[in-house]
Amino acid sequence: METIKHLEQENHTLRDLSLSTSSGTAASEADTEVGRKDRDRHAAKELKLLKRTIEEMELRIETQKQTLATRDESIRKLMDMLQAKGQLGF
Repeated sequence: METIKHLEQENHTLRDLSLSTSSGTAASEADTEVGRKDRDRHAAKELKLLKRTIEEMELRIETQKQTLATRDESIRKLMDMLQAKGQLGF
């Protein structure tokens, strides 16, 4: 009779240990899922920031192109004026 009680206690202990281990596994899996979601959120924020940075850089490049085109046009006009003055002076 005592052997049966002892075996029942061992069985109960093993069942409790098994449940706590599976709960630990579930908690571990939940922690992993939370960690993955955090990394995904962080990656999404970084991607958004990179996209915004690229857009800003493209805008700066376009502004620089316009500035250079305007400068080139001004230089052409000055060169034309100088050439016209040179031709009239000779």
